[in-house]
Amino acid sequence: MLFFRKKKDEKLEQVKQEIFSKIKPILSKMLEVDEEKITPKARIAEDLGADSLDSVDITIKLEEVFNIEILDEDVEKMKTVDDILTYLAHNKEG
Repeated sequence: MLFFRKKKDEKLEQVKQEIFSKIKPILSKMLEVDEEKITPKARIAEDLGADSLDSVDITIKLEEVFNIEILDEDVEKMKTVDDILTYLAHNKEG
């Protein structure tokens, strides 16, 4: 059973890395920060300077790029870039 979990965790990390490579330039452009500052541990508001309007804009862009709908209550839970990666990895189409 542990073997299957490890494989699943590895697959999740691989998907998150693929998503990260897509959203890193998006976040950089939208928040006007260097890509180097965008790491999975970066806090969206505190480290990257996003305000509530930025959060709305980012959400709309992610919905377009990943062809999903992100609920407001889910957006409120996304505090770090990794939170976004995890959410998208579990909810993206395809």
